[in-house]
Amino acid sequence: GAAQTTPIPDIAAKHAVCVSAARDGVLLSYDARYRAIQQMLRLVADNRRRLVDALKGDLGHTCEFWPDAVELETVTVEGQHALDSLKGWMKTQAVETPPLLKPCYSEMRHDPLGAVLVIGAFNYPISLSLAPCIAALSAGNSVVLKPSELSVRTCALMAELVPQYFEPTVLQVVTGAIPETTALLDLRWDLIFYTGSSRVGKIVAAAGAKNLSRVVLELGGKCPAIVCDDANLSQTAERLLFGKFTMNMGQTCLSPDYVLVSKKTLPKLREMLVSKLEQMFTADPKSSADISRMVNEMHTQRVANLLDDPSLEVVVGGGVDLTACYIDPTIVVAQHNSKVMQDEIFGPVLPLVALDDADFVREAAAFVRDAHEKPLALYLFTFQQQAREYVLNRTSSGGVCINDVVMHAANPHLPFGGVGHSGNGSYHGRFGFDACSHQKAVLVRRGPDPFIRFAPHTEFKLKAFRYARMIKSHHVDYFVGAVAVGIAAAAVSYVSPSTLPNVWAALTVNNLHALVDKVASSVTGAN
Repeated sequence: GAAQTTPIPDIAAKHAVCVSAARDGVLLSYDARYRAIQQMLRLVADNRRRLVDALKGDLGHTCEFWPDAVELETVTVEGQHALDSLKGWMKTQAVETPPLLKPCYSEMRHDPLGAVLVIGAFNYPISLSLAPCIAALSAGNSVVLKPSELSVRTCALMAELVPQYFEPTVLQVVTGAIPETTALLDLRWDLIFYTGSSRVGKIVAAAGAKNLSRVVLELGGKCPAIVCDDANLSQTAERLLFGKFTMNMGQTCLSPDYVLVSKKTLPKLREMLVSKLEQMFTADPKSSADISRMVNEMHTQRVANLLDDPSLEVVVGGGVDLTACYIDPTIVVAQHNSKVMQDEIFGPVLPLVALDDADFVREAAAFVRDAHEKPLALYLFTFQQQAREYVLNRTSSGGVCINDVVMHAANPHLPFGGVGHSGNGSYHGRFGFDACSHQKAVLVRRGPDPFIRFAPHTEFKLKAFRYARMIKSHHVDYFVGAVAVGIAAAAVSYVSPSTLPNVWAALTVNNLHALVDKVASSVTGAN
């Protein structure tokens, strides 16, 4: 059944616990963060069967491959990567200091932001909720999670399980719909992490702006696929069908939204898509275990309305069963002004749009750039280096796959995020840690000030300042080396051969700057 809605007064109380925990540094230490991520992995491992069943019920999966191998494994991989990398992520980073500022050293620390609100999405209700939580916990924040109420079974299960594995000071859950989400957004957070539509993303961004909260928006848009004439059409068709239909029947922010193809290649591509569609999902895709359902009747009707358009030529599919929340995997030939080409489809309809053969790559890049807002992803199928570089340089998108779809998001060493209307900020791996951290600059003075720093500021000091600005760090290193050699040479004149090893040991690279600082201090003192 549905989760019990969190009462509005309880939302403020949960927020207060979260803010207090962040202020008290509950997750400040490495050990505390490590334990929190471990608990997330235990939650998934201990309840794998129940989580899979909830996912199957919410999105109509029959086959367990997708909810298990994609949804749950995404969380497991993200969590394990965080555990393996956490110590390195948290380490204070020494950074270079300009010679003009020396003697001093500089470093960058990674501070937790504080209280974090994560708002999940219905299409991947586990991974798009828990993966951002892992990023926030790894950075030392206290978190409140708001799962999507549209994924009824998964939301209820999350509300049940999270309190069993986490203290309220670490992670809490708020359930409900628009009123509860509005109540959460009215509160002051240090970071709001939202995954969903661009329309709601604007509301979240506005709410964050009222309190100057940092906001990470993982949105979507019309992700284009450009199929050049030299593409391997067999592989291209399989990968497009995987990204569009296997992945939640198009209910994926990274799903290929439409395909641009030359008029010459269009007939061959449509034939290959129809052939591969039957191979993958049989002649009766409704009975295929690899075909899921729309999340509810409202979204089913929304996508069905897009097909009621005389400008479309239906190549395959088009059947709708509203009560079963089912739409056939549908491929259409569309025009630039067709309804399916206006907004993100977010359903099992793949439009093919033909462009002129002459200068196809330039025309396709211009279409992507000018017809819609910047997409979350762009997919280009070609083996031509020149075409690849042209599209990469002349278009803007959150990410790009060449000769594939979606798979860039599976690499934890790549940032996952949008640009413009497709999102703001990125996460996965180290990028999630950084998104949920404040990079704090620290400079530690360890010697005297340059004589040009303080008044009176004379013409001579101005000339000295201009000259000092031209000095590079490696020039200083050369100078330090020269000083070291000079000191060593002097030492040789006054010490016995038996003590020379001790002299050279004292002149290590780590000690040279400290040695120069001491010399500078003594000179300043003498003056």
